[in-house]
Amino acid sequence: MDVVAGASGNTGGAVARELLARGAPVRVLVRDADKGAAWRRAGAEVAVGDLTDAASLVRAFAGARGAYVLNPPAYPLPDLFAQARAIAEAVASAAREARLERLVVLSSVGAHRAEGTGIIATNRTFEKRLGGLGIPVVFLRSAYFLSNWAWVAGPAAAQGVLPSFLAPAERAIPMVAATDIGRVAAAALLSDEPGGVIELAGPRSYSPRDVAAAFARVLGRGVEVVEIPEAGWGDALGGSGFAPRTIAAWTEMFRGFNSGWIGFEGGEDEVRRGGVELAEVAAAIAAPLRQGPPPAS
Repeated sequence: MDVVAGASGNTGGAVARELLARGAPVRVLVRDADKGAAWRRAGAEVAVGDLTDAASLVRAFAGARGAYVLNPPAYPLPDLFAQARAIAEAVASAAREARLERLVVLSSVGAHRAEGTGIIATNRTFEKRLGGLGIPVVFLRSAYFLSNWAWVAGPAAAQGVLPSFLAPAERAIPMVAATDIGRVAAAALLSDEPGGVIELAGPRSYSPRDVAAAFARVLGRGVEVVEIPEAGWGDALGGSGFAPRTIAAWTEMFRGFNSGWIGFEGGEDEVRRGGVELAEVAAAIAAPLRQGPPPAS
């Protein structure tokens, strides 16, 4: 039995679905019991708990071999770094008490950097705290999530513009789909290999201009990239209800991507490659917003 945290989200859901598809026993961890109903129907066990509550994690981990854990978004909270420390501490305590044999931890490209990475520093906190448990721990350092573009799919559909913090618009960076994260994380959970770092990207790198073209294809209309100048990042992020410290963390992260500071520790030639292309993710994000049929190929 393996436990999957964050099953209501993108990557946790992908991990749980992949384990079920492989016929492996799964227990999903959810905060709300109502969100567990669909997982029960799919054949998973369900545990209700909170990643900051070590006691509830001990109950969720009981009898399990391993667990997939992550630091869920906490953008509205006053201090997302304190939240990450609290979750890492609770997971470490519960994993030790429940005698887990293995952990797979979602991390991020750039987590090897000690500074200048903004919100990615929360993943570095996880790596530092959970790396000393004395059991195999796999840190899955994923590229920029392709699913992040869902935030701006609305303007692409309604106005034909794709706002982008990443710049310049033609510069490609590694990106990855949640499905690929799910496949690699599930395989790592089921493996008997030692712990370590897996740096994961999609089959190729993509630029904001590539994303705009993919959305244009699905939406059946022209879509142009609009680079948001750094002076406007605070206002744009503030409109999402983010706390001031979160806005500062996102600003530092995008600055790190745009300068080239944030990248894979082993270089792009050494990363593991997934198989899900941008076109597939863009179609899933934008299909509900389509104004007409896509043009014939």
